[in-house]
Amino acid sequence: GGSIGTEGDMSAPAVIAFAGPPGSGKTALIAALRERLPASTVLFLDGFDNPATSLSRDELAAWLRGGARFEDFVVPGLAQALAALRAGRAAVEPLSGRSVPPGRPVLFEMPLGRAHLPTAAMIDLLVWLDTPPDVALARNLLAWERQIPPPPRAWLERYAGEYLALTRDVLAAQATAVAGHADLRLDGMVPVAEAAGRLMIELQHRG
Repeated sequence: GGSIGTEGDMSAPAVIAFAGPPGSGKTALIAALRERLPASTVLFLDGFDNPATSLSRDELAAWLRGGARFEDFVVPGLAQALAALRAGRAAVEPLSGRSVPPGRPVLFEMPLGRAHLPTAAMIDLLVWLDTPPDVALARNLLAWERQIPPPPRAWLERYAGEYLALTRDVLAAQATAVAGHADLRLDGMVPVAEAAGRLMIELQHRG
């Protein structure tokens, strides 16, 4: 596996992946870790074209009926970008156009966890944020309300309908497929500084 390492360390940097439902606190935890690990770099799944988010309602329902196999979703370019960072080279998130510089460790925002087989072997530590679905949803609603301008009412109504019809089942399937393979489960209800501190202790133990 990789190593957190120090400047001049020639080993591959550790890849720490973060998974959990939307609103679980992944982004906040990654930001807190960036402050504690200034040499780190961050790769976001949201910067790539994720086929899981492009399915129609009928396609998503069929996928759930077929066993909700998250390993069916292969994200183009993601494995290549992560491999580049592990090799000490910069990568690019195609959707955002953001250039990701090399760093150590690599903080990998990855809701698919190790269910995304092309990147699974490159993950040294998979962290699952345990956050109740209702809390995660409430956090998302608050975040959307704070947007300027906030999403239109029609969008929120459509999202709520999709959530009741399909999304909550998808999130339950995600917890089953991803959380069980996590190396560390953190309580998404504790203050982010506390969660980051616990993870830092875990990283020190792992060297």
